[in-house]
Amino acid sequence: MEDILDIFGQQPFFTINTQICFIFGTSEASSHNAIINTLTSGLERLYGGFPWLAYDVTNEGSGPDNTGIYKFTKPSKALGIIVKDLRDVIGTPTMENLRQARYPMSLLDESIFAPCNTFTGGKKPTSAPAFLTQANLISGGLILTFVAQHNTMDMTGQAHMISLFSKACHGEPFTDEELSSGNAVRHNIVPLLDESWAPGPELEPFILDPANSPTTNTNTEAPQPPMCTWAYVNFTASSLEQLKSKSLESVRPPKYVSTDDALTAFVWQSVTRARIPRLEILSRSTIARAVNVRKHVGISPTYPGPIQVSAYTTLTVQ
Repeated sequence: MEDILDIFGQQPFFTINTQICFIFGTSEASSHNAIINTLTSGLERLYGGFPWLAYDVTNEGSGPDNTGIYKFTKPSKALGIIVKDLRDVIGTPTMENLRQARYPMSLLDESIFAPCNTFTGGKKPTSAPAFLTQANLISGGLILTFVAQHNTMDMTGQAHMISLFSKACHGEPFTDEELSSGNAVRHNIVPLLDESWAPGPELEPFILDPANSPTTNTNTEAPQPPMCTWAYVNFTASSLEQLKSKSLESVRPPKYVSTDDALTAFVWQSVTRARIPRLEILSRSTIARAVNVRKHVGISPTYPGPIQVSAYTTLTVQ
């Protein structure tokens, strides 16, 4: 299998790795060998059903005036489960530490708990694994990290592949639909526009006009940015339900608001409110919301590729 990625997967700035961690509690009586064996056999079944997950993503033909083509290439050896036993490593959080701290990202160092970093840094690599899995054994628990190369799948696709990994670990067979959509030929799955199409206002949010870009006065020293603090906000399930119900009051069918939609709008509104004292009343604020567009281009909802686009909304701050 050497397949060119779909048109959305050809974006050079997608060359990042998206990470998702699952944290499980384990008892002292748990057999760590049995856990690793289950994960190993599950990954082997997943690779058997979806071989491209064991492949690399390679960029070919790139140069000064060419972004090249991203495609799957078979590596010399497929990577299995990466296992790190951190139970006796000083400084590694225990399951109890994570529970008490309410699982903050500050305790989940990607250089420890993930097989690779989110951002590659420096020169972009010409090749990277499509999918990696790392099992981290900690005192009282297991941190299972899934990493996907973003040209190959968006978060919708990654979540679906993780659910298929769960099926594989339970010994459940993949359905014909799962196998068909998960292994679909990618290069032509998204129909391209023909020559009759003319650009319209729908492209305006995606194009930066240098003539209208703010200029920087090099003779003026830039003010020092304010001290920033990383903060966590936890939402209960009941509060999210209330937030969604409130949002639906202003929406009529067939329009729909998801919980993530409502939460995104709430956070945007809250951040904007905090900034109002230093902004003009007519200042404009823009938010970009990633939207799954599979159904709009006639693609299966379980197709793993990055079939999403940002929907932009601009409003005055008050």
